[in-house]
Amino acid sequence: MFKSTPKKPPSYKDFTKSLGESSFYKCGTVFSGELGLAGEVTAVGVDPVGGWLAAGTSCGSIHLLGSPAVSLVLNVSKNPPKPLNRGTMPVKFICFHPGFSRLIAIDGGNVVHVWDLSCIDPRTKLPHKDATNSLFGTVTAIDLPSPSTSHLLVTLKDGTTLFLDLARKCNLSPYRIPNVWSLHEERLRRSGMHVKRRSIGPPMATAIAVCPRDLNLVLVGYEGGVIVWNIQNSATERTYEFIIPPGAPGGGTYMDSDLFTERSPSVTCVCWRPDGLVFAVGYDDGCIAVWALEDSDKPLSVRTVALEDVNITDAESLFESGVLGPRKDMNLPGDGNGLSYPMGREPIFKLMWASFPDTPALKALIAASGTDAAGEEVTVETRDYGERGETVMIVLGGLLASDQTGITCLQFPTFKPPTANIKPPTSPGGQSTMSSAVRSAFRDSLGITGSTLYPTTTPCEDFFLLPRTNPHFSLSFDPIAIITLLGTDRSLPRVNGPTSSRAVKAHTFPPVRSDEAPTDPGRKEFRSPGNEEAFVPMSATPFARSSLAPTGTPKSPASPWSFAFAPSPTSPLPSSMNQPHMGRDGFGSYRLPFWAGGDAVLGCEIVTPPMDSFRRAIYWSIEQGEEKVPRLPLRGGAAYPDLETHGAPDLRSVKLEHHRLLVTWHVGGSVQFYDFSPHLLVLPPTGLRFEYPAPLPHLTVDIRELLRDESLSHLPVAKLLATNPSQIEIQSVHVASDTLELAVILVTGQVIYYKFGEAKPGYEAEEDRFQFTQQHDDRPAEEITSLTHLAKWKIDGFKPVFLLDVKRGSVAACAVSDAGFLAVSFVQKSLCVLDLRGPDVMLREGFAEDGGKSKGGEASVAESLTWSICAIGTDPTVGLRLFVNYQQGLSKIYTFNNGLAGWEVAKKAVTFSHDSLINPLASFIIDWGTGEELVPNAERLQAAMVASDVLKRSQQGPATTTESHSIWISSSRRTIRSQININGERLGKVELDEDLRAVFMVNRHTNKVIIALAESGTAYAYSVPALDLVLRLPLQYPLGRISMDTASGDYIEQLSPGSPLHTLTLFDHRKALPPNVILTTLNRPIPFQPLPMQSSILASWLGTWGGGALVGNQVDVIIAGPNRPPVVAKPIFPPPRSHIVAVERPPLVSRVTPTKKARIPISDARARKDAYTEMQEAAEERGNMLDGLSETLGRMGTKAGEMATQAQRVAQKETAKATARSFFRFG
Repeated sequence: MFKSTPKKPPSYKDFTKSLGESSFYKCGTVFSGELGLAGEVTAVGVDPVGGWLAAGTSCGSIHLLGSPAVSLVLNVSKNPPKPLNRGTMPVKFICFHPGFSRLIAIDGGNVVHVWDLSCIDPRTKLPHKDATNSLFGTVTAIDLPSPSTSHLLVTLKDGTTLFLDLARKCNLSPYRIPNVWSLHEERLRRSGMHVKRRSIGPPMATAIAVCPRDLNLVLVGYEGGVIVWNIQNSATERTYEFIIPPGAPGGGTYMDSDLFTERSPSVTCVCWRPDGLVFAVGYDDGCIAVWALEDSDKPLSVRTVALEDVNITDAESLFESGVLGPRKDMNLPGDGNGLSYPMGREPIFKLMWASFPDTPALKALIAASGTDAAGEEVTVETRDYGERGETVMIVLGGLLASDQTGITCLQFPTFKPPTANIKPPTSPGGQSTMSSAVRSAFRDSLGITGSTLYPTTTPCEDFFLLPRTNPHFSLSFDPIAIITLLGTDRSLPRVNGPTSSRAVKAHTFPPVRSDEAPTDPGRKEFRSPGNEEAFVPMSATPFARSSLAPTGTPKSPASPWSFAFAPSPTSPLPSSMNQPHMGRDGFGSYRLPFWAGGDAVLGCEIVTPPMDSFRRAIYWSIEQGEEKVPRLPLRGGAAYPDLETHGAPDLRSVKLEHHRLLVTWHVGGSVQFYDFSPHLLVLPPTGLRFEYPAPLPHLTVDIRELLRDESLSHLPVAKLLATNPSQIEIQSVHVASDTLELAVILVTGQVIYYKFGEAKPGYEAEEDRFQFTQQHDDRPAEEITSLTHLAKWKIDGFKPVFLLDVKRGSVAACAVSDAGFLAVSFVQKSLCVLDLRGPDVMLREGFAEDGGKSKGGEASVAESLTWSICAIGTDPTVGLRLFVNYQQGLSKIYTFNNGLAGWEVAKKAVTFSHDSLINPLASFIIDWGTGEELVPNAERLQAAMVASDVLKRSQQGPATTTESHSIWISSSRRTIRSQININGERLGKVELDEDLRAVFMVNRHTNKVIIALAESGTAYAYSVPALDLVLRLPLQYPLGRISMDTASGDYIEQLSPGSPLHTLTLFDHRKALPPNVILTTLNRPIPFQPLPMQSSILASWLGTWGGGALVGNQVDVIIAGPNRPPVVAKPIFPPPRSHIVAVERPPLVSRVTPTKKARIPISDARARKDAYTEMQEAAEERGNMLDGLSETLGRMGTKAGEMATQAQRVAQKETAKATARSFFRFG
């Protein structure tokens, strides 16, 4: 029992030393201070010129991404609350102004914010906020700014279109477009026509788009229809109103109750075809109408995502559908009277029309591959579309409830004008209309040649395209990736509290081209004998094949679920072309650095492994370089460590820091690993290369993928995943840092154990070890289920070992040791200890082998488990022991001995209780002489076993000396106490008036201190082992879940599951500062503004307005007016000193580059090299040998090229001389 009058022995040592000074403590943030998203992603913008991506959230924050080391967080609020919450103003729209380095965001309060990305404020290390302007109405749509102009077009709910001058502090220009549709409806009412009122107030403007080839024409969509506005003339050119005649299905079916009424669906979105001759309009009934710019009488084509010409009344289809009589054979929900009604079709939420480079442009891109100007490498899919001149319409919405959710891509052939010059007919009003031949040519270009569906697990809510380099065509020209925002996945666990439940995914674009056209698209063709049109049988869907793709070209697979890479037969592709990673859906995937949706973080742990273990963990990422799922190709900006500001870190001291890993577990059932070392923030000083934290995807484990394996279908947890997947959630993760072993705890009480293993090329698991058939699904589940047959040995990573399920409810505590033992306690007052060498269950407390309750259990739950190799007062022999602290103050110490039959538990455990141990938190056992924590590992266990064997051989009895061997420091909710030899003399005790959240022992530079974090957000520091108060330190945030790096005092705090991670420290002295960032490093050339499509055939009917298209400056002058204010000079900020160092741009993909890197100029003989430097130097040594050979061959190739060029020039000169002699008749 504990003694009432503690007395410190004369040989008492203080292990706190310098940490006893209060000046050493200073609370602060590490790096940027926040990891993850603070809210839902609401908007995304990209800039192919600058190489950036911006994501706005529901809490008003904007995450700006560029090259791997560039990551900034802006906010629409001047003083955002800390931490961010949902009460702030959300970001509604976000976009860039390509070529001008501007970022524009419009928040939920209709305030426009503009940042100048070329000016970085050295005080905040963030882009300078150039302007803020509050609008007088609710913004409903914006048009992406063009690099040719300086104005942003926005539409308001009242139907007005405004122009914001981005070059003049976002001033509101005097030019505006009124609510044209309201004026149109007023004219109709005056003429006596009935006009349907769709909403309260004037018609709302829902969409806007500027013509990509004529900046003078603006397409504005209202609820009732669409108008084309002429900026120069300040007048409406044409009005387009879509009316579905009676009997036509439109976006519905022939079973709709309003089939025989005239319908006019509301406009939801608009987009131009890249040639600027036609445009598409999406409607709320799921229809897509394609109109010719010069024909507002009727659309060229009206379709859904599956059928064409749904606006045409067809008597044959009416009879076949049985609409004139009840249909009882249709398997559709009905009204009970025999009539059946299908479920409704989604509205068309968004449209984009993508095009691709033609053959000369493709050849130029391939020739310039690898340069910043060319962007990413050209894929086979891009060539397939570009060589044929095809375009792709991307459709969000328009699906039925029974359809697979996703994004539909429709392929269209190139437009071929008629070969004859046909005079256009004249309407009764005297205005020229489109001739039937031209209309037929347009319709031929609108017959789809194939369709593809990007499948999504949940309904897609928005999408964005990432072009290669071209900022024109509303960012739809030559896209290389598609970014999607997905809705909440109901199959995932529900997280209480603010979190980002909307997933953000990225895939390669375009999809694999399909050569098979739909068999029955429902298309109807017409011809014109004389002056009237007559119905003729449907013709085959046109297919335009380029001359570059002759007959015999290998066809791409028609199934959208496959992902083939068929090279073009005309010219070989570069051998360096990489195939993107194929996901489960068959499409190439990109990784986005967003913890959202299924990647939302439930919790995290900081692990500080020894250097050898750390090298093992990261070896694969260093050696392989490229990730299986590459990061989204963003190249903009560069980041440099801040080594000049007061309090900046010192390179010599950083090299002495420990490497560490960040382990996170996510809503989707994955456990992910990141390099969280401080070295990434300051090394090399010439430029940061990696993300922070840097992902280690080869270490990721996915418990859902594991449990879906057929061999585990008999397990209760696997059956639960199949029937109610939202119940499968990771509760916690525990890591053995020395041996790299992992225990994943599920909320349902199961434990899945993994061990790290190196890749074994050519090795395959024994598939015949487990033969599972259908009749085995009812076999009983065992207590321990082997998972070794599911290990994947192609790469380094964590391999599954076993699954533990003792059916004792949720896990209360878990302790993994580096000596090969695992202890787990359960809420049903049970304890289980495993020897991982089997694995075998060594100890069952409170339950029997069959899972039932047994005698001998305790009356409370074991809330704290601690492994140690130490001695106790009654047994000074050093041995393996497990400290078990129960909720009601009872403590047990189990001793484990290695006998002839293996490891076994001593018959009687040391038991004692005390009120100060009620609601335990943590225990620490340290050596009396050195203060080293006596955690078990292989070396210490081996030494203890040798000492025990020596003692047995010497035939000596138990030692009778009272010499102390260890100190036990235990903590509970209100108390911290330290004792000699576990149950000996007390050294110190602390009683607090408030509850503690967590207790840690920090070992900083061999000095130790106890850090107790209270629920109120206060940190207490106590000396070791006397527990004298050193400091009371208020923290920056209210406490959540804490994970601390006990070697540095840095810690991560998460307020609630799914919320961002706050990176903080208790010793804010010379810690890594936010890096100095230069965003404008990728200066890609901007192509000229595309010109209007003109030809001799179209000139007879197209016509021009004012003699030709206006250029961007002319449009700006018209919009801004004569009283445009002068340009305001940009603020001048001095560049940070660390930016003066010239450095190459970070590598595109691989961490290992073949070029020899310059060593860090600052070195210290005492400092060890970091793991990345050592491992990369080994790779570089091999690479340098190959570089020498490559350089020699390169010089030979250069010389040969120079000789060939010289010979070509001589031949050209001789040819020119011969031509001149013949022309002037010389010689």
